[in-house]
This record gives sequence, structure tokens and C-alpha cells, in this order.
Amino acid sequence: MLKKNAHYFFALGIEVGMAVKAAKLATQGVSWESERLFLDRALKKFQKDPFVPDAMRASQKAAAELVAMLDDLPGKGITYTEEGRFRTKLDEFDTTLGVDLDALSLYYVPPRLAYATDKLIDEGLAIFPESVHVALPKEARADIKEATRCLAFGLPTAVAFHILRAAESVMLAYFDVLSLTLPNERSWAAYIRALNTRQDLPDGLTSRLGDLRKYERNELMHPAKFLKDDEAYDLFDYVKSAMLVILRDIAARRPQEST
Repeated sequence: MLKKNAHYFFALGIEVGMAVKAAKLATQGVSWESERLFLDRALKKFQKDPFVPDAMRASQKAAAELVAMLDDLPGKGITYTEEGRFRTKLDEFDTTLGVDLDALSLYYVPPRLAYATDKLIDEGLAIFPESVHVALPKEARADIKEATRCLAFGLPTAVAFHILRAAESVMLAYFDVLSLTLPNERSWAAYIRALNTRQDLPDGLTSRLGDLRKYERNELMHPAKFLKDDEAYDLFDYVKSAMLVILRDIAARRPQEST
């Protein structure tokens, strides 16, 4: 997946427009050197950009041809014939770019809840304070990143699947830190029963985890089960808050570790 700033193409269009006006004046002896150089620079940036999608290779080729023409034109005093050739080559680039952009898959990803879209897509761990990142198991990190991406792209059932997997990974790490034996039955009810044998856990932890029993991962894996957006939002925030309590306790019990 590639993130591109739409202003990139807007700026290129500005340079094209300014160069067209300047070239017309250049036929009357007015210098258009600045506009020509700015357009040349913008086209070369577009032409050589390795992150331009494959669907726009034809536009990059057209840009290269336009650059070659610009390099041959003087910065002042061009003829009407030279201006005509420039306009023709520019029209070819404009047409090719228009075709490529029309075929390009561009989507707007709206914000979800109060989360910034780019954070959800690229920095999923940012939903937790940096102070608890040390306590996150490797598996949980991967699932959290998948969950936040699914949240960004509006995939509610996948959000639930990944955030609950992350929560279970954190729970397993918690049992390890507490030196608790894992129950044979892998369910939230069984985890909570085991945690209730400890008297030194954060206040209200097991009661906070209680509601997770209605979100058993096995139930969500049923092919007929699909969550709506609001259900996924509720689950995401609830699981995140429960995980945060556990992560803070893990981090407090392992103060010597670092990220």
C-alpha cells in the first residue's frame, strides 16, 4: 500500500499552467526562464519518482518527452513554431496524465472514532502509551497493527478477530509474569477464574475482563457471525482499556526491561 499526497499532482498542474502563459509571452521576447525551469524540475521529479504507481508509467514517459523538449527551448525569445510544438507536447502529456489518473485507484479513508487515519494505518501501537510498549508481546504487536488497519478500512469483524487475539497474547504474557499455570480450557472465563486466585492484581481487573466473555474468539470465528461498525468500535475500545490495565501491571513488574 502506498500513501501519496494529492497536492503532489496539484503542484505539477500549477507549474504547467504558469509555463503555458509564460511561453505565450516568450514569443514576444519576454523571458520565461523561471517558469521553464520550475516546470522542468517538477516534471523530472514526477518522471523519476520510484513510488509513482505502475498504472502511471505512460505519464512518466510523456513527462520525459516534454522535459527533452524543454531542454531544447531557449529561456527567452521562442518562436511561434516552438511555442506550438511545446503546447502540442504539453497537450499529449496532459491527455496521458488524465487517462492514467482516471484509471488510478484513489480512495478516501475517513477517520474512525477520535483516531487519526495515518496513525491507524501506519502506527497502530500508538493506541497505547509508549510506557507500556515494553510489555507488549511480539504476537500482540502484530495483531494490534492488523486490528487498527482493519478499523481504518472499515472491516469490523476483522477488527474484533485481531484485537481479541492481541488481548489473548497479552493475557498469556501476564500469566507468565505472574507465574500462573495456564488453564487447560483456553477461554476468558477460565483465565478470569485463574486470575481470581491472586490477591495482588490491580483493583477491578477481573471485573473489567468479565465482559470479554461475551466476545469469545471462537464465537466470532463462526462463519455466520459479522459485526457492525458500532459493535466493533465498542469492542475495540473495551478490549483496549482492559489490555491497558494488564500492560501497565506487566510493565510495573518488569521495570528493568526496555523496548
